[in-house]
Amino acid sequence: MKTVLPWLAAVCAIGLVVGAAWVGVTYLPPPTPAADRAAPPDPFAPPETAPLKPDHDYVVLIRAVEVAPKGPGDKTWERGFDDGPDLAYDLSWRGNVIFTSPVAEDTLIGRWEAINVDVWNSVQNGGNVDLGQALNNGAVIRTPPAPKRGKGENAPPPATDGSAGVLTVRVWDSDLFDNDEAGTVNLLLGDLTEGDNELHFDGGEAGAIRRLSVRVTDREVPIRSLIEMLRAP
Repeated sequence: MKTVLPWLAAVCAIGLVVGAAWVGVTYLPPPTPAADRAAPPDPFAPPETAPLKPDHDYVVLIRAVEVAPKGPGDKTWERGFDDGPDLAYDLSWRGNVIFTSPVAEDTLIGRWEAINVDVWNSVQNGGNVDLGQALNNGAVIRTPPAPKRGKGENAPPPATDGSAGVLTVRVWDSDLFDNDEAGTVNLLLGDLTEGDNELHFDGGEAGAIRRLSVRVTDREVPIRSLIEMLRAP
C-alpha cells in the first residue's frame, strides 16, 4: 500500500497538468504576439489625423516652409550672392494678420519652433503657463459653424462669411531694404485635418512656395498636453 500511494499521487499530478493544458488550449484565447501588443501612449506623438470640428478652436502651426531654388520669375534670391533666402511668413484669418514669424536665414526650408524653450522647461518642471505667452509660432483660429438649412428640404444653406474658413499664408525673402515676395497660398479649413498636413504646390499664386507643413491641434485639450503635441517632432 505504501508503494502504491506515491505512484497514484504522481499519476494524479500528471493528470491535473494535462487537464489544465487541455483547458488552456481549448478555451483560453491565444496569447497576443509581442508585435501586436499596445504600446504605452507616447506624449510626444503628433495628434491623430481627424476632420476639424465646426465652431471649434484650434491652434494652427506652420512647422516648415519650403521654396524653390529661385524666386518667382526665375530670379535669384540674394542678388549678387549665392546665399539662400531669409524666409519669413505671416498668417492671416478673417482679413487680419494674426501671426508674423521670425526670419529663418539662408535656407530654402524654413522651420520654426512652436514653443519657447523657457516655457517648455517651465512645463517640464510643473509650472503653469498661458498659451498666449507659450506660443512662439502659430495662432489660434475658430472653424466656421456648420451650415444650417432652411425649412424647405431643398433650401440652400444661408450665406456665411467665407473668410472665416480660409487661412492665408504669405511668404517672403526678408531683405534689408526691400522684401522679395515668394508667394501666397489660401488654405481652406475644410481641407485641413487635425494633426499634420503636408501640402505641396507648383506655381500659380503660390509662386516659389513648394511645400507647407501645417500642424493643427485642438485648443481645448489640457494646456500641458497641447504644448507636448505642438512640440512633437
